[in-house]
Amino acid sequence: MEKETLQPAPSSLKTTPVHRVTQEREEEEEEEEEEAAARKRRQRPIIPLHVAAQRLLQNATHNSLLLHQNPEPADPWSGVRNGSLPIPKCPQLSSRVPGAIEGQEDCLYLNVYTPKPSPSNLPVMVYIHGGGFAISSAGEGGSPAPLMQKDIVLVTMNYRLGTLGFLSTNDNILPGNLGLKDQVLALQWVQDNIELFGGNPKQVTIFGVSAGGISVHFHILSPSSKGEVVTGL
Repeated sequence: MEKETLQPAPSSLKTTPVHRVTQEREEEEEEEEEEAAARKRRQRPIIPLHVAAQRLLQNATHNSLLLHQNPEPADPWSGVRNGSLPIPKCPQLSSRVPGAIEGQEDCLYLNVYTPKPSPSNLPVMVYIHGGGFAISSAGEGGSPAPLMQKDIVLVTMNYRLGTLGFLSTNDNILPGNLGLKDQVLALQWVQDNIELFGGNPKQVTIFGVSAGGISVHFHILSPSSKGEVVTGL
């Protein structure tokens, strides 16, 4: 009897050598990298050094202008927030280390002091700190204890100082007086929330010393401060 040699069944699947698949994939990746590099060159073309320096200056100016925005109300948070910690100063020259800067950009906070136990519907006094519009903070200026003995709700506020608060280019890009706008927003916050601390929003008096006293004068003249925001001076 003759032996039959079994032949493999014909396959309908076409196979491709592994090395060819790997090579094709590498070529695709190279093409993708070249295309990405071309897009990057179109976005950031090679330019002369002096033009590059000018572009760097423009970018730095743009980033700086982001710091010179009108203040916005803070988003509410959930849970209990520790309000006993001292609030940070706004950026300013250090009084201890010559030439050094202290404080941080996230500085638009205020302090609320109430008698204990806190009666309701108390008159409110809002203190604006001094410092030549360049130094100091809401945490400086003395103890609130004497006013607490008078059944008064006391509010002290931070506002941006120096170039971050008062630099102006006399145009719509940087109109200036952002520090005063910070104060107005704080006064609006008092109107909206001081009842929760036992204060009467219809009996709000603002006062200050040095730059704070000057700010009070500005708010007397400013239509954005008078009326609903401040009822007494």
